[in-house]
Formats: sequence, C-alpha cells, structure tokens
Amino acid sequence: MNRVHLINHLLSQCSDGRYLEIGCASNRTFNAVQARTKVGVDPVRGGTVRATSDEFFQTCTDQFDVIFIDGLHLHEQVLRDVHNSLARLTPNGVIVLHDCLPKCEAHQLRQKQSGGWTGDVWKAIVELRQMDQCDTCVFEGDWGLGIVIPRPNSAPIHVKGPLTWSRFQQQRNQLMRVVNENELMEFLDGTPHDASPDVETIPEIPQRIGTNDRIHSSRKSQSPPSFAHLLLTRFNLGNLDPDWLEHRIKLFEQFTLPSVRSQSNNNFTWLLLCNKATPASWRRRLTAYENGRTKTLWLEGAKQLKVIADFIKKQTTLFSQSSYVITTRVDNDDVLHSEFVNMIQCSARYVDREFLNFPRGLLWARGRVRSLNHGSNSFISCVEPVDQIETVFTEQHDRLSSVGPIRQIASLEPFWMRVCHDQNILNRPPDTQEGWFPDHDVSPSFVFDREHALGTKE
Repeated sequence: MNRVHLINHLLSQCSDGRYLEIGCASNRTFNAVQARTKVGVDPVRGGTVRATSDEFFQTCTDQFDVIFIDGLHLHEQVLRDVHNSLARLTPNGVIVLHDCLPKCEAHQLRQKQSGGWTGDVWKAIVELRQMDQCDTCVFEGDWGLGIVIPRPNSAPIHVKGPLTWSRFQQQRNQLMRVVNENELMEFLDGTPHDASPDVETIPEIPQRIGTNDRIHSSRKSQSPPSFAHLLLTRFNLGNLDPDWLEHRIKLFEQFTLPSVRSQSNNNFTWLLLCNKATPASWRRRLTAYENGRTKTLWLEGAKQLKVIADFIKKQTTLFSQSSYVITTRVDNDDVLHSEFVNMIQCSARYVDREFLNFPRGLLWARGRVRSLNHGSNSFISCVEPVDQIETVFTEQHDRLSSVGPIRQIASLEPFWMRVCHDQNILNRPPDTQEGWFPDHDVSPSFVFDREHALGTKE
C-alpha cells in the first residue's frame, strides 16, 4: 500500500469524496487520486490553488473527507497544517501525512536535500501522539504515512527529553506507533475510546559524550579523544600579481568565505596561508578576514606541500590540548556544504592516521551546476594523532592513497562545490551541455553569493 492506495481507499468509504492536498508539485499524487471534488494547494506549481497552505486556510470554508499533507517538511509547519486541517475535516474525516519515517539521518535535515528528503516531519508525529483529541499512528510503507483522526487518543504518550536522531533510531516504533497494513485497517475501523487509557511515558535516552546529532556519526568510542580541526587554505603563496589578487579576493568573498562562515559546527580554526611578501595594502585586506576562528599565517612564499606541513606542525598552540588533529584542504575559490565540518568530525574514528573524502560534489560554472565525483579530491581531510602529525599537505590530494588509507564518506547529497573560472587552468567545465542545472536550484546548505557570483548577474 502506498499513499495513493490509502487515500483512494479512504475516499471510497465516503459518499461525497471531497479531497484536499497540501503540496502538489508535479501532481503525481493529485492526478492519481479518485475523488468527486479535488482541491490542490501549492505555492509554486501543481494542484488548483496557487498559495501557501497558511494563506489557503485563512479563507477556506469548505470541508473535506480526506486531507493529504505533503507540503513544507518542517515539523512546525506540519503541525500548523494539521491544526488548520482539523478545522476543515468532516465528522469522519482523516488526515494523511507523508514522509514520517526518514531512512537515514541526512533525510531528516531541515534544509531541503537532493534525493530523498523527509525533513523533520517525524517530530510532528511525536507531538500529535501526545495530544488528547488526536488519534495517531504511522503506516510503515511509502516513507511513512501518518494517520491522524480527530477522536480521543487511544495510545497517548509522554516524551521526556529532546527529540534527537539517535533517539529516533532507538525508539522509532515506540515514538511513532508504527503499524503494518492489517494493524492500519484495524486502526481506521476503530471506534473512539471513551475511557482515557494510561499514558505511556517514554524516557529520555542519555546522549553519548562527544556526539553531534545533526549527522550520523560512525564513531564507536563513547568518549572520543580531544581534537583540533584546522581548515587550511593556501591563499597566495606563489602569486603577488595585483590583478590576480583582486580576482582571487572577489572569488573568495563570493564563494569560500560565506560557506565557511555558515558552518553549523564552529569547532574549528581556519588558517589562511599567505605570502609574507604580499604588499601592505593587500596584507590589510587579508588580515581583515580574521576573527576568533580565522587566522592569517605568513610564509616565505614556499609552494611545496612539505614546507607548508612543517610550518603547520610548529603551530603547537593551536592543538596543545588535543590528542588528535584534523586538517582539511579548502581552496580559496570553492564552497563547502554547511554540514561539511560537522560531518568530518562525526565521521572521524580517532584511531590511526587516515584520510576522509566526500566523493560526491558539484561543479559550478557561470551560474550553472552539475554533479561531480572524485575519490581523492581537493576537499580531503586527514585525521591523525597529534604526536604523528603530517597534515593533509603531506602529499598532493590525488596521491594521498600512497601515504595512507582513504575512507570514502558516503552521502546522498554533495558536500563540496568546485568553482570554474577563467583563471583556473586545471579546473575547466567540460564541453558537454548535459547534466547542468541553474545554481539557484542548489541546496541552500551551499551558502554563496548567487546573485553576483563572478558577475553572472548584475
């Protein structure tokens, strides 16, 4: 059973069959539903009404037998849509919610993702299950179909503590009241419960020390060692040309700087490695980027990676209290996903030296973007004990497999974006026109100046 089967089954039990859908998009569900009266609400496309759900409910006076909610996948909006829908239901009406059971942690991030994205709708279900006058369960299939019926709660719960991803994993069925198809039919056919049943209290799960709930962690240790995380950017070690500097600073301010400053996890230090011979006017511009997490380090113009690695190892004050060091490459003209730092730290195993690589990324060129995959790319990180530090600059990024193992971090979404421009000799866009899409369709988790990037827009 999927959403269409369920909705059509519910409508077949009604004499009039009045249907409302919130969030229609391509009309895949809306067109497949069989109802005498159908209203579809979407602010962008699909359906019959071009409006947000909030705007629609402000003026709606009709009643519906089945309301399907598949709009903005944020729990607070879902709760508002459910509240407004309850006021527009017929006496025996049913509300159906989509995307209640994320299959992995990336699915339930609040920023819209490419591929599967449920948002944190599941948290709305937990809230509904604690309400007296809503009877709620979730059908296992089709990404989780939540069922809300306006009748006394037949299995109320009281949830203690925060709703975290690790908690969802461990208490999923208990929190969500997950049912199979037979159990769903029994739930739909059930009569309201006159007597208030006992409230089940679901205790809080103690949070593991050092974990971060935003992205799944592969750490096995309950108490990971202390670590320092350095983002390393070679800014202008080999070039003092004023035109080059001006162009590079513009790229840096449009792409790299906003993406690093938007990181959800700020437990890192960003080192801008600059040429000591840079003229005073440019030195002032570079040092202006400094803040509590960003530092400018001045080298003798050496471009060889080994020299840079040796220089970084001497910065002992940056990791004097740490037993492990993470070093991550970030070029001064590229973009990080806002969860990039967080994902690296959550994926680190803190055992021996290894390199961490996100194979999935994007390529940006003149306001267009396409997918890109690379098994040892220029965004790679090195995790190593502080007493054995060699840094990620111990070798060229595409040769690091000769130094140590590279562990690929699988993800449904890209976590980096290369920028192609006319002064980047080694990174030019391919000739093919296939597979490109406008950069305004990129996830908002990539923070950069879309309006003025490289002058693509005035």
